[in-house]
Amino acid sequence: MTARPRILFVTDHCLGNKSGYGLRIGTTLRGLEQVGDVETLFLSRDVKDDTWPDSSPTVIRANEFRARLGYVMAHLWRRPKDSLYRNKEELIDQTTPLLATPFDLIWVFRARPLTVVGPALDASPNEATPLVVDFDDLYDLLLEQESHADSKGEHRLKSAAKRVALRLDARRWRAHQLRVAARSTLALVTSAEDRDHLGLANVRVLPNAYPAPSERHQPAARSDNCTIVFVGGLHYQPNADAAKMLATEVLPLVRNQLPGATLVLVGRAGPVLDDIEQLPGVRYLGFADDLDEVFASASVVATPIRSGAGSRLKVLEAMGRRIPLVSTTFGVQGFDVRHDEHLLISDSSAGMADAILRLHNEPETAQRLVHAANELFGRRYERTVVASTTSQIAIEAMQPRSRLPAG
Repeated sequence: MTARPRILFVTDHCLGNKSGYGLRIGTTLRGLEQVGDVETLFLSRDVKDDTWPDSSPTVIRANEFRARLGYVMAHLWRRPKDSLYRNKEELIDQTTPLLATPFDLIWVFRARPLTVVGPALDASPNEATPLVVDFDDLYDLLLEQESHADSKGEHRLKSAAKRVALRLDARRWRAHQLRVAARSTLALVTSAEDRDHLGLANVRVLPNAYPAPSERHQPAARSDNCTIVFVGGLHYQPNADAAKMLATEVLPLVRNQLPGATLVLVGRAGPVLDDIEQLPGVRYLGFADDLDEVFASASVVATPIRSGAGSRLKVLEAMGRRIPLVSTTFGVQGFDVRHDEHLLISDSSAGMADAILRLHNEPETAQRLVHAANELFGRRYERTVVASTTSQIAIEAMQPRSRLPAG
């Protein structure tokens, strides 16, 4: 009987269904467990919120730099700010014994834990073990886009200094990501666009996933009411920009035709709420542990995202729950969806308002779109499907090959 491969999964993010990264970690573990016996190393930044299936992980406490000190240390070491741990040497010392016995595959979630695992690997029997690094998001893209964002209420000099720091950090992340990808057997991203941005032959696309909902969304009876739902943390600039566009530009146009239309915002608060929470028709619900009730009342899910990296979980939520979806082109980047086949796409406020009104006035169109979107979801993005893709990537990584040299 052939022994199952021994796999080490490393992360400094917590498993759970409350976040996109938590869902991605859970899907990854499902896929890896189909291939071999998985051990988890968790470089924990918040031990009280750890939730894991079946076996418990090895937990090592990781300490981060405070924001200003992080910028200083990153500048001194010429490294990206959020790639650093304050107790890095201690983490390496604690990780080294775990790597004293051979593994058949090492899978690292996001780039930062490799600053610990890499040196420990180099001094262990696992120096030549196949290595997969799942970038999830590409931070250079996020930081570059943040550097162009409006700095509300900041002094001009402070705003200019912040933009310079963000762009410098973006360049350092770009170089760091390329070094990490070069060291890896395979590097993973969430979209073809991110794969092309890295531009290396060993980069693979592993889509984000979402569990199939237990209940099918029931379209509300047609009335003058229309509930537009946007889900996303408003502390995150691309989400804040989208929420402001919906509240100040799109919703007023919809309410001209449907005075009872409302915009429901769900997610962690952010400064943008000061500008939009009191506008007519806007309801802010805060963070919601259970989105079932929110989505049950939704007429349409809107994702007018205009910046960011990776792929948007809110798109999969709508597809999986059979809720009509309107989006910008950028908002569905990374998904194999097409305008007027799976959803309605517009990059202007007026066009998005027209799309929402069309879905409201043409229920047969709405049902045609959600049927096609849900079929695509089940075929490409449902959790068990992506877990199977994860298994295939793990098997590919363990095939004999020469590993690229470290950059």
